[in-house]
Amino acid sequence: AGGEVTGLVNGETVTLNLTGSQTVAGESQNTYELIWDGTAKKDNYELIEFIGTLTVYKARPDFTFLDDIHDFPFIVGMTLGEIELPEGWSWLRATDEPLTEGEQVLELAFDLGDVNYITAKGIINVTVMAPGYRFDAEAEEGYAYTIGDGEGLVLTVIQTNGEDKAFENFSRLLADGVELTKDADYTAEKGSVIITLPAETLEALGAGEHTVTAEFTNGEVSATVTVNKVPAPGDNFTLFIAVMLLAACGAALTLFAAKKKAY
Repeated sequence: AGGEVTGLVNGETVTLNLTGSQTVAGESQNTYELIWDGTAKKDNYELIEFIGTLTVYKARPDFTFLDDIHDFPFIVGMTLGEIELPEGWSWLRATDEPLTEGEQVLELAFDLGDVNYITAKGIINVTVMAPGYRFDAEAEEGYAYTIGDGEGLVLTVIQTNGEDKAFENFSRLLADGVELTKDADYTAEKGSVIITLPAETLEALGAGEHTVTAEFTNGEVSATVTVNKVPAPGDNFTLFIAVMLLAACGAALTLFAAKKKAY
């Protein structure tokens, strides 16, 4: 910034050197040095100062907004801290709070980490979705167990969207609305969630169709498990006798009809 000395008379002169400096964004009061090396005499003047302020304004950084982030699956229960942003970007809200379902406006900031540049801000509109869960392909035909088999059943729950956190979000398992005890009535392992129902649990449910529900902190999914009873001894023999009797009756009716026609 320039400076000047006014009020000198009769063309008298002095030398003014500006010594203030502001090289980074911010402001400071200017400084100067007045050298009485000209024709003016210091004792003939009263000095009145009007010192200005040096101001350097921050520049706006060049950046490309994160348009691709709209394609990221925002899932209920996840946190913004789980989303890796490019260098310089950050969220302008708590990154450890679980997201809730629905439309949300999220604000981001871009900062070069340089005092000479402003922090740029922007917003994105996202839809936070409930995670999708399903049982594995076997569930389409139904899970079935026959009393006495002894091997139990393995049911696998798969997360269908977003990062697979099914095991971390798994909370409990119910059979016909009644909570089962983990590690006693069933076991659960990672991948997404591999649930093993031992024979003892299945037989305790009794013969018939049962609804097994896997609950998560952010959703649930159900499947039908059919427990078949063991055929009673003699059932096959009784069925054989019944078929033989029907066959015999058919033969008798055929013979009677043939004799009547001959007469």
